[in-house]
Amino acid sequence: MKMTEKTASERMVRSMMRPRGQPCEALGVKDSRQPGWYHAAMNNRHGHDGQRGDARSRLGDMSEAGVARIIRKAEDFCREAGLRLTAKRKNVLAVLAASELPLSAYDVADHYRERFSDGIPVMSVYRMLDFLIEENLVHKLESSNKYLACSHIVCDHAHETPQFLICDHCQRVTEIAISNDTIEALRDSVAAVDFHLRGPKLELHGLCGQCRAAES
Repeated sequence: MKMTEKTASERMVRSMMRPRGQPCEALGVKDSRQPGWYHAAMNNRHGHDGQRGDARSRLGDMSEAGVARIIRKAEDFCREAGLRLTAKRKNVLAVLAASELPLSAYDVADHYRERFSDGIPVMSVYRMLDFLIEENLVHKLESSNKYLACSHIVCDHAHETPQFLICDHCQRVTEIAISNDTIEALRDSVAAVDFHLRGPKLELHGLCGQCRAAES
């Protein structure tokens, strides 16, 4: 999707960054109409623990306690849905939740071996990732064929379609949400030129605030 006007691009980014109906604390924003919300979301991201964010702001607390909290919430979700979060599925999710960067399936297998002192075939990793993706606990980045834990597992609000801001320098990824209205507008736009949209997820590449600051 090509945008030729700067104002059109800015409008789209602003619409994607609007907090959901019950906003997530990870954005550090109460209402998209408040002055400075865009700056706060993009440059002063906060984790779920309220800390000013580095790469860890993607999931909030990446300590062992933070990872354990994510696993507990995932267990609760699967239990309520009548699904089975096996020990190995939990371990794969824990590997991704503890990582500051997206991981390939081979990376997950390596980290799994280091973290749990137990080997796991890559084909098994792929099957477990498929399950976790199906349940929206993990996302796949199509542009790099890598995976990351959902940033909002521990949130209580309803989740919308995730979009990803990928820093081409440090490879950090920020997960944001795009509003349903924008999704529908996008579907209508592509349908108007007789194109079928398989999925609305966007992966936007650029530079994060920290890398921009380091370059200046």
